[in-house]
Amino acid sequence: MPNSTSTIIDYGVRSRVARSRRWRRDVPGYMFLLPWLVGFFCLTLGPALVSLYLSFTSFDLVRSPRWIGAANYARIATNDAKFADSLAVTFTYVAVAVPLKICFALGVAVALNKGIRGLPIYRAIFYLPSLLGASVAIAVLWRIIFAGDGLFNHLLAMLGLHLYADNEAHDGYLRDRCVFSPEIDIEDTMHALIEYENGISANYKLTAYNPCEGYRVTFDGTRGRIEHKNVERSHVQTDGSLVRPPLPERARIIVQPHFSRAYELALPQAEGLHSGGDKMMLRGLFGVLSNDPYGLIADERAGVWSAMVGIAANASLHAGIPVVLADLAADLPHPDHVPEPFGPPAIWQTFDPARYSFLAGARLV
Repeated sequence: MPNSTSTIIDYGVRSRVARSRRWRRDVPGYMFLLPWLVGFFCLTLGPALVSLYLSFTSFDLVRSPRWIGAANYARIATNDAKFADSLAVTFTYVAVAVPLKICFALGVAVALNKGIRGLPIYRAIFYLPSLLGASVAIAVLWRIIFAGDGLFNHLLAMLGLHLYADNEAHDGYLRDRCVFSPEIDIEDTMHALIEYENGISANYKLTAYNPCEGYRVTFDGTRGRIEHKNVERSHVQTDGSLVRPPLPERARIIVQPHFSRAYELALPQAEGLHSGGDKMMLRGLFGVLSNDPYGLIADERAGVWSAMVGIAANASLHAGIPVVLADLAADLPHPDHVPEPFGPPAIWQTFDPARYSFLAGARLV
């Protein structure tokens, strides 16, 4: 008996634990189904049941429903001339319209399944009204509901909540505005001079209105220069539209030692934006710290200091004076400095390509 009792109790505990685990596992699925379930019970099943109940009552929308049983059904079957006419019209429609629709649809399907010229075009034209009608209607509906001046935000405003527009005061982003409208005022060109504590200076220039999209980065050091040029889009059409198909990106990196001929690096072919550079950048930012000989991986301190440069540049544009980052965050710790990733300093007049692994496969210019 003790063993049997123990087994029963243990089985009951296991059953409750299993049910609890299944419930926790199924909760996300039921949460995703919740909007549909609410719509089904409130807009479909609920009204259908109410209509069924009202059919057994006497109800004129003014007085409360009064139960009369099947009297309504008996009246339309025995003392309602319009009921017979309605049945005749309905059965005539079903007998004529339904077969015609089926035959027409079947004929179109058979025709579109034949090996005729331009068949994909005919199929697309046939399906296009259905596709565009639903898509456009849904897009317009969502635009009316969730736009900045839409129904949803009006309802929030009636409750005293201006969540959408009020955030303009926090992030500076003007909602639902065209950047070319008269009330939008942004800089066409921006230029920043950044001086670091170690004596290095950086010049940054942005031309915001130029349709030519790309960038050029130049490093001038004690032993030479590295210049990287990337052209993502060289031009646009005269009407402002993009070139189709898009032109391939062009990228070039030149290493120019002070006392040697220049080298052009062999760039690997990669997929993705910026000639695949985005993937490498993300790998460098979020890679493993133990495999970072060149100090490419940034920690949270380097990330904050980098963001502070942009904040200080905008503050300088607004105030018209230089801005010191230490004045904005005096207690912010500095990131670690990576000493000489390519070995001890060499004589600056000499240049050994084997010293730099990134020159593998480079050609002399």
